[in-house]
Amino acid sequence: MQELYNNYFNIASKQIWKVAIYARLSREDEKDEKYKGQSESIENQIKYLKSIITTKGWVLVDIYKDDGYTGTNFDRPDFKRMLDDIDNGKINLVITKDLSRLGRDYIETGRYIEKIFPSKNIRYIAVNDNIDTFDKRNSNNDMTPFKAIINDMYAKDTSNKVRSTILTKAIAGECIKAFLPYGYKKDQTNKNKILVDENVAKNVKLVFDLYKSGKSKTEIAKELNKLEISTPLKYKQETTNYYNPNSNATYKWNSTVINKILRNPIYTGDLVQLQYNKVNYKIKKIKKVPEEEQIVILNNHEAIIDRNTFNTVQEMLNKQTNEWNYSNRKNHLLTGLVFCKCGSRITYNKNHGKVFRCVCSSYKKYGNKFCSNIHLKEAELLQMVASSLKKNVNTYLNLKDLKYPSIVEKDNRTQELAKLYKEKEKINKTITNLYEDKISSNISLETFKILIKKYEKHKKEIDMKISTISKSNKNTQELKLNQSQLENVMKQLLKFDTINEENKSLVLKLIDKIIIDDDKINIKYKFNNLELWFPHKEPRVALGRRNELMWTYNKTLQYPINIKCPDPRLAKVIISQYGGPDGELAASLRYLSQRFGMPDQNAKAILNDIGTEELAHLEMVGTIVHQLTRGASIEEIEKAGLGPYYTDHGVDVYPQSAAGVPFDATCLACKGDPIANLQEDLAAEQKARATYEKLIDLCRDNPDVIDPLRYLREREVVHFQRFGEALRGVQDKLAEKKFYMNDCK
Repeated sequence: MQELYNNYFNIASKQIWKVAIYARLSREDEKDEKYKGQSESIENQIKYLKSIITTKGWVLVDIYKDDGYTGTNFDRPDFKRMLDDIDNGKINLVITKDLSRLGRDYIETGRYIEKIFPSKNIRYIAVNDNIDTFDKRNSNNDMTPFKAIINDMYAKDTSNKVRSTILTKAIAGECIKAFLPYGYKKDQTNKNKILVDENVAKNVKLVFDLYKSGKSKTEIAKELNKLEISTPLKYKQETTNYYNPNSNATYKWNSTVINKILRNPIYTGDLVQLQYNKVNYKIKKIKKVPEEEQIVILNNHEAIIDRNTFNTVQEMLNKQTNEWNYSNRKNHLLTGLVFCKCGSRITYNKNHGKVFRCVCSSYKKYGNKFCSNIHLKEAELLQMVASSLKKNVNTYLNLKDLKYPSIVEKDNRTQELAKLYKEKEKINKTITNLYEDKISSNISLETFKILIKKYEKHKKEIDMKISTISKSNKNTQELKLNQSQLENVMKQLLKFDTINEENKSLVLKLIDKIIIDDDKINIKYKFNNLELWFPHKEPRVALGRRNELMWTYNKTLQYPINIKCPDPRLAKVIISQYGGPDGELAASLRYLSQRFGMPDQNAKAILNDIGTEELAHLEMVGTIVHQLTRGASIEEIEKAGLGPYYTDHGVDVYPQSAAGVPFDATCLACKGDPIANLQEDLAAEQKARATYEKLIDLCRDNPDVIDPLRYLREREVVHFQRFGEALRGVQDKLAEKKFYMNDCK
């Protein structure tokens, strides 16, 4: 390890390194074999790193340690404290024992190493992984993204094992709750057994009795506070080792606490578990599990409330909720029809208590990281929809020669359907005979598998044809049967300038979906064939921020380029990213060719997104080359070694490498194997990143060129992360267990 530092000691010794030691150990790590017996493993990390710092003569600023925090989430107290000290200029070097101590989320880990730390001029060292961002000659730095992916996969595997263990215990009827609801306690001799807590069970009965007698939840809370009865939270702290992080807790009964008690089925003797689950192994946020997926053990323990009383209370609660919703609901005319361009529903928010505004629900929940801020007054939306409707209705009604599919066409399709159904019936009989032959041992297992696969595939193809023809027939019939009705509805809509309660029913008959795209709207009608006459849809537009979408072509460069000083010398080397073996043209063709063979739809989408974005990058590189040679004299072109190029291609941008080798498709990696292809893609993005870094070094005197090159390098890092996601998804897809009928004996 010492050799790593000795290689560049002379350079590093000129810099005063102010060091932060970061150590981390999660509960999952403690269960791992390599950590067993090391109760002070965090202290061991710190001791080891201190010895290196002492050897190098660096200045130790502070030690930051997070004990019991997972590596898949960077919301850790001491890690955040370290970032604050970095921002205050106290630290310029962060050192960890290995990369996994920094984090196990390969996207976030890569973001800190590749983007955040460099932007703040922070050197990062992972000792055991031989990673040092200061040493540009260290080849191990290029392996950092791969190591981050491996750490991420380890975290996922650990999470799956923990989830599997918890599920097994829940199905077996073991109580997996750390704390039981108010009114119950765990048996000290058997943690899986639930006992009635006689000290507070009477309070639970009192809550149900008061509500059944007609008291509101607020009134019940006031009465319990008057009696000075300890709240569930306060009682839990008094009787267990529970720690409440909220120091501002009032320890007062309120309607929310009362509602939780009244709604909990545990008081009837039923144990309901796994009601909530984490979104995934990286995100702490939990989500409600559908009732059908929850684990319910009936009559598991002694009941505090009888079922009749509990059911009566639930009916009263539901009735009250429905009445409140009905009385407080604002009847928006287009509720359920309006969607944002991102796919989320549009909700209505009051603005200053007067005007309702349309807001994207994803923006409302997640902010501008997910979607743009669409704020549109409800009245404006209604006006826009009405205007679009009138325009297209006029277009429809003014068309004189409306052509509908002929009856002959429909009859032909009906005959084709009959043939397909007969063919399907024959295949079903053949499949039945195959199973009988298999049971009777008339055919071998291998033959059975081959034949059954063949006929099942044929059956699926027939089902798809039947579905397509049936849908076409339905649309034809629907349009023909409702033609006069449609025209009548449209004529009535022409009388209105906006949408109101009077014409709402007419609008609902016609419109299926309204999509808001910035200041434009797209309307999808309930009758598919109407799209032929309603050519009103606007083209999709970009969201305005670089990383929200992979890319959208707006007849402008993805990133602005304005090179003021021509330099043919730089053009000669940068052109390699235009037509070189690791350039944007090769990348685009590779990804767009590979996508067809991917077994996973998400992987196909990623390859399509990145493959098309590489075309945008090709346009950027071509623009850079063009601007670097624009206005250059013949002498400057010859001096740069571009005389032969100018002879053959003039001022055009021709795809070739920096060495002058024309683009050749033999560099495209398309093996027909999704794992091999994605591994090639990961390597290709790393090669492109490395090339851009070399080009940035060569362009050190021209900031107009460095800026777009840095952007392109940043996108290669994003692409690498996306391909890592695709690889993991494909591996999961290919690892899925395949079941055959013959396996079920």
